[in-house]
Amino acid sequence: MTALKNTKLLLETLEILGLRTKVRVIINRANMDSVLKAEDAAKILGEENPIYLPNDFQICSQSLNMGVPFVLSQSKTDVAKAVFKMAEIVTSNRDLSAVHSKTNHSIMSKWFSKKRAKGGPKI
Repeated sequence: MTALKNTKLLLETLEILGLRTKVRVIINRANMDSVLKAEDAAKILGEENPIYLPNDFQICSQSLNMGVPFVLSQSKTDVAKAVFKMAEIVTSNRDLSAVHSKTNHSIMSKWFSKKRAKGGPKI
């Protein structure tokens, strides 16, 4: 519940900053038995199309222990397929946002631009 509350606050803050369209909600361990279902979490966050990643503790922990990504060693599993799908969704949205970002400069780009004023602090 705490994670949902903090995530909702983050999403509201990003909305105020005009950055909400650049963020996707990912619900991890979506098929795990819990008091709160994955669909309920999406409703609480006000997210219409979250990305769901299934729970596969055995595959993920084995991957960590062996040091080999499960998307390489176990690419036919549901969790690997979900990660591939997530990557496809995120990169396709990124391509679209790159087109829009060329015309719309956000407040963040002004704050974190690479150009530095003369005589300013050097990092």
